[in-house]
Amino acid sequence: MPHFCPNENRGRHYAALQTADQKTLDITLWLDFCEGVAVSMNRVKDAVLELSLDRRAKEKKGQIFLNERQMKILKHLQTNPRISISEIQEMFNVSREMANRIIKVLLEQGLITRRGRGKATYYALP
Repeated sequence: MPHFCPNENRGRHYAALQTADQKTLDITLWLDFCEGVAVSMNRVKDAVLELSLDRRAKEKKGQIFLNERQMKILKHLQTNPRISISEIQEMFNVSREMANRIIKVLLEQGLITRRGRGKATYYALP
């Protein structure tokens, strides 16, 4: 799939458009090009979200060291409004006690907040 940059790929864009067969309406190459654009845009979006989250955390608390699981929870919360302990257990295939240990640092650092009570408890970005 092509790497997308609007100015660099303008020629490819037009070439892909011209491959559409007017008789059969075959637009396979055009769709391949569009898929490449979508993949590239998603990579950029993910990188921006990750940098944004890292920057907010550093500005708020200074340098914070998180393990891979904690970072995965924060990334999940960037695109989902909440996460529960049972979802964390499932995400990492761990016990409830371990899931609570994983989020402890996130709670202590104020990177996530606990909401609800009892079985309705969930965690979200502040």
